Amino acid sequence: DFGAVTHVFCAWTVFGSEVRGRLEEAWGTLEPGARVVTMAVPIQREGFERLGARSFLVPWGVEQAFLHRRC
Repeated sequence: DFGAVTHVFCAWTVFGSEVRGRLEEAWGTLEPGARVVTMAVPIQREGFERLGARSFLVPWGVEQAFLHRRC
């Protein structure tokens, strides 16, 4: 339960789909309007709106970050 959390950053670049799915399920408890930033892979779960994406230089190269809003 994320309670009153309003912002989440997750560098889940190396997480498998099972772990990402469990995180997405947990983020379903976020209040509407909460923001989530993920690296490399956008949220696939219903109930999140993708607001945008931006590329960043990271130690291993260039990676995309995705900004989402909980609906």
